[in-house]
Amino acid sequence: MNKERIHLVADLIEFEDAQPDTMKDNMRFSMSQFYETSDARSRSHGDVLMDYSGHYCDSVACIAGWAIVQARGKHALMDDNDPELTATALLGLSEKQADQLFWARNSIIEMEKITPAHAVRVLRDLARTGIVDWRGDKTRAALDTMASNPPIGG
Repeated sequence: MNKERIHLVADLIEFEDAQPDTMKDNMRFSMSQFYETSDARSRSHGDVLMDYSGHYCDSVACIAGWAIVQARGKHALMDDNDPELTATALLGLSEKQADQLFWARNSIIEMEKITPAHAVRVLRDLARTGIVDWRGDKTRAALDTMASNPPIGG
């Protein structure tokens, strides 16, 4: 697992989310698309593309898409035939981790409603624990318990 790159992807998602909506060539976060531009029709809404919050934007990408943008740039993502496979390799994930991360397995929130902040938390927890946890507090609670009760002899 490439912890440094996972943190860099989280940093990029945070940075882009903080940019004003009026920026030209805006790229926003949406877990419902690996990558899509506003000149294409959104498959899920039948209208111009929207980010996770329902705002119109120039293009969107999910965690896998952002991983490629972080490592290779936006044009590399636009040309990638299998962004899931590419992002899996870039982040050094197992097939199971990639499936859980990119498809928000076990999330209680619909994919298109996952916020950048939620994705960033999942990424940072993944880098720290090796666990993809879309539900959140279960992983933190287990780690806190482990930290307060170290193994005997450890």
